[in-house]
Amino acid sequence: MTRVLALGLVLGACSVPDVDYTGKQCPCPSGYSCSATLQTCTRGETGSDAAAGDSRAIDAAPQDGMEGASCLDGLDPPFTNLQYATPEFADFATAWTTDGGAWSQGITELDQIDSTSQLAVAYHTIVSGLGTGDQRLVVSMHATAGGDGDAIELALHVDAMNTHMYHCNWEPTDGAFLIQRTDTITLGPTLVTTTIDTSTIPNYQPSDPVTMEFQVHGTTFSCCLHGIPGATLQADDGTYTQGDVGVKTYEMAGAFHDFQVYTP
Repeated sequence: MTRVLALGLVLGACSVPDVDYTGKQCPCPSGYSCSATLQTCTRGETGSDAAAGDSRAIDAAPQDGMEGASCLDGLDPPFTNLQYATPEFADFATAWTTDGGAWSQGITELDQIDSTSQLAVAYHTIVSGLGTGDQRLVVSMHATAGGDGDAIELALHVDAMNTHMYHCNWEPTDGAFLIQRTDTITLGPTLVTTTIDTSTIPNYQPSDPVTMEFQVHGTTFSCCLHGIPGATLQADDGTYTQGDVGVKTYEMAGAFHDFQVYTP
């Protein structure tokens, strides 16, 4: 009897506490849900597959922050009033305009398959309020084929003739990260740039999915990549004060999903 009691005490002392999967990379166990945008687990409904239907999600990709976190913290307070969201670009045929490239709505994302086009942009033209004032874009994307320029991008203040805009560029092959302005269809000045040493990111591949945020607040443009240290940029430019929001590639094929627009 004494030995049984002692065994019970030992077993009680060695019990393993529950593991908290909050903030860990998808896929998630039962009792957690997967954020399709951030690709991390949160407590709630039963777990879901990685990327919520995107079979190309890569488990080894850099992890994003916890649900609700923004990588803009420390640069500029991120806007949080959600104005528009389209996880799979379901309204692509009716609400989007394209210029350059070869765009099509896939099963779970928007695809641009021309890796040679220097100005391939798709921008939203319908929802009231998206084309003026301060706004923040949060979009998941990944490269599907590279060319010379190798950039997947988000765009702000795209004008109706697609002749000027601001864009944040991620070049996953060489790690270049920059905010640039386009003037009259030609490339304009680079406002700010940095280079990420991708060799320091465990298991990194250029095709890894990333979540980018791009915000304009007055004349201040801020951009960041979730889960990639050093991938934060900020620049000031007041050349163009309004325009549409969109996604863009430069000499690269890419795919986009979970497109969200926030305002103050």
